[in-house]
Amino acid sequence: EVHMLSTGAFNALLKTLEEPPAHAVFILATTDPQKVPATIQSRCQRFEFRRVTVDEIAEHLAMVAAGSGIEADADALRLIAIQAEGGMRDALSLLDQCGVMAKRVTVATVREVLGIVGREALHELTEAIGRRPQALATLNLLLEQGKDVKQVLTELIEYLRALVLYLAVPDYEEIYLTDAKEALAELAPLFGRDRLLAAEERLHSAIQELRGSMRPRITAELCLLDLCRVEGSTLAALSARIEQLERQMAGGVMPVYQQTPVNAQSAPAVAV
Repeated sequence: EVHMLSTGAFNALLKTLEEPPAHAVFILATTDPQKVPATIQSRCQRFEFRRVTVDEIAEHLAMVAAGSGIEADADALRLIAIQAEGGMRDALSLLDQCGVMAKRVTVATVREVLGIVGREALHELTEAIGRRPQALATLNLLLEQGKDVKQVLTELIEYLRALVLYLAVPDYEEIYLTDAKEALAELAPLFGRDRLLAAEERLHSAIQELRGSMRPRITAELCLLDLCRVEGSTLAALSARIEQLERQMAGGVMPVYQQTPVNAQSAPAVAV
């Protein structure tokens, strides 16, 4: 990370770059090129690197596994590729860990090593939020299985993102790295766009709260309750409640409002 050099170090390097020895080539790597001084950049050839795609990582992992004598399912290699987020080194490291854990690397092996929740559990949790009655019970089951609270909420954010994109652009292929098209189509009728956007905001807020929370489970439970009831004061939450009312009225169900009874004795007196 060359941008971490101090100003003095950059100045010293600049002297060398101005008159480089013929036998030396300097390769400066950074993830923040804007932090590298212009005087250094002007003396460099710049190459932009991209993240490796999921298909490319999965193909390379299959080759490495075959050459290393590691038996691995194609679905497991693809899950490793997705979790690597474009980093081949991370993918190879994860494959090595999984190869030690089991004679044959399966999707279950990868989930166990990473502690991830998995699409089936996320599908069930999202459906529970949409239908409301079983959300807390589903969360409790995941926690009993040893899943981390923050990991559950983080993966839920990613799952709901896929659902938002499915409603907006169903032909966007990247969505289906999260879950199959049929599974997302099954959940789509339970949510509107505004409700999903409000849920994303509430989940991000809950993850921030987890940093200072002594009882992360309570934070997650309150978050799920809000998701089920579309609670919140943000614009997205208010829009979601309006959307919910419109759906009820379109279906012939009139919303019921609770009126606070007025105590006649506490009513203000009116002078005549």
